Amino acid sequence: MLAARGQPAKRRALHEHDSADKRGGGRHALSIDSVEALLVASPTDPEAAFDREWALEVFDSAVAELEKEFESGERRGPVAVLRELFRFGTAPPYEELAREHGMTVSQLKSFVHRGRRRFRQLVLARVADTVTTREEAENELAELLRALQAT
Repeated sequence: MLAARGQPAKRRALHEHDSADKRGGGRHALSIDSVEALLVASPTDPEAAFDREWALEVFDSAVAELEKEFESGERRGPVAVLRELFRFGTAPPYEELAREHGMTVSQLKSFVHRGRRRFRQLVLARVADTVTTREEAENELAELLRALQAT
């Protein structure tokens, strides 16, 4: 009887483990919110300033590509929402954005989640072009985030 009870829990654990890769597989997610929070005054060290500018260029390039995907019809939805949320500074509340774009808050959250996930893929692809392995790309991405913290 106890073994039968443990069976669904085991299956659930295996399913969660198998699904983990779909959710990022333990990799750290790149959050637009965290990038925004990292932006501080320009660093005084020239090397740190260079690294920070490179990081900002990578992020700007990824946002531009994401916008092109929406403009070309490859992706659907109000790209203006992403522009508002991906720029640095204060963004309007989700309730306000949803109302402005004729969406429910739930639809907006889902749309933003997909946009952020795609943004992270685009950033990672740019970083991967400069290194040879996925692990190095993940490490380089972490360095990009650290570069944005430099003061």
